[in-house]
Amino acid sequence: MRLTISTGSYMNELMDWIAQNNYNNYIENFEIENDNCFITLNAPRNFTSNIITLFERIILERNQVAKVHDRLKELLANIVIGPSKKDIIHLINKYILESDHINLEGFVTFRLSDYSHMIDLVLYQAVKNALMSP
Repeated sequence: MRLTISTGSYMNELMDWIAQNNYNNYIENFEIENDNCFITLNAPRNFTSNIITLFERIILERNQVAKVHDRLKELLANIVIGPSKKDIIHLINKYILESDHINLEGFVTFRLSDYSHMIDLVLYQAVKNALMSP
C-alpha cells in the first residue's frame, strides 16, 4: 500500500512515529514545503493497526491540559481512546481505502474531533469533581 502523509504542524510526531515503528526503510519520498512535510510510504502490512498510536499522540497533544503531563495523557488514552480504538482504526482504514493521501492535521481536526471533544469532557468532569468534593 502506497500512502502519502502530510503533517501540518505534526511533523515531529510523524517522524517520531516512523522511527519508533522502524518505517524509515519504507519511505519512498520525503519533501518539506513551508511548514508542511510530505512523506510517501510503501507501507508494511501492520501499518494501519500501528497508525492509531500516531493519531492517539496527536489527539492528546492538541489538548493543552493533557499535553503537560505524561500520566494524565496515559489515563486519558485508556479512558477515551482505548475503548474507541476499533472505531478509530475503522475510520482510518476506510479513509485509506478511499484515498492515497492523508493530512494528519485535517484528519484529526475533522474526522477525529469527537475523540478530542471526549477528552475535553473527561477533563472538565474531573476538574468539576475535584472542585466540588469537600
